[in-house]
Amino acid sequence: SGTSDVGGLVGFNGAATTSCYSTGAVSGTSDVGGLAGVNTSTITSCYWDTDTSGHPSSAGGTGKTTPEMKQQSTFVGFDFTTTPEWVLLEGFSYPYLPWQTIDDVLPYGAGNGTSGAPYEVSTLALLARLSAMPSEWGAGIYFALTADIDASDTSALNSGLGFSPIGNPTTPFQGSFEGNGHIISGLSINRPSQDFVGLFGYVDSGAIIQNIGLEGGSVTGRNYVGALIGYNPTTITSCYSTGTVSGGSSVGGLVGYNPGTTTSSYSTGAV
Repeated sequence: SGTSDVGGLVGFNGAATTSCYSTGAVSGTSDVGGLAGVNTSTITSCYWDTDTSGHPSSAGGTGKTTPEMKQQSTFVGFDFTTTPEWVLLEGFSYPYLPWQTIDDVLPYGAGNGTSGAPYEVSTLALLARLSAMPSEWGAGIYFALTADIDASDTSALNSGLGFSPIGNPTTPFQGSFEGNGHIISGLSINRPSQDFVGLFGYVDSGAIIQNIGLEGGSVTGRNYVGALIGYNPTTITSCYSTGTVSGGSSVGGLVGYNPGTTTSSYSTGAV
């Protein structure tokens, strides 16, 4: 905030500015902009959040809504691949720098991932974090749902592919996921050319998955497709699903291919 020459990133810009963004609230009386208040040089590949800044205009840069600011495609000119210079969790985080950790940007709730203090998952963003972090799929890592999660926004993720399954044959989910009787509703996965598709794509024989409800939503894959798990060699306890599931072979309402054991569980969705 200030009186004049106020911007989310720079108040008065007299030098070339490239590949930057701002999200903070901006206030002032004159020459106020979401990114820059006054600009006498060049501003290239820079962006500001028009929702959080409260300003639709700026002396330079490109204004985007909050949902747009959490899409990699928005940031033309940002390097997400080579070094990379930037990292972004599609749909859930602003760009962040590689020296930052995901814990800086999107931390789990209380807990340290042990059996006595599991990582707490209470939002769709944290569920998406788990799906995007194979380093968190290892044995001895514990997670617990602490709230119901509305996952209907997953239909727009990853250019329409939806939620990315947790675990694959190369890096299976080996940890423990305790649902605590909570519900994940409206989960959308649309990956007709991909095998091992579900909330969990591929789990290890030592994994623990229990007490989870999946309501509504739609899961589509190629082979080994289920609403909860695509390939399951372990024991599933007290889980259910009601959404639709479709695929080529080894397709089931709750589990696609199940060499493991399923107890006190059911599915009612169309398959």
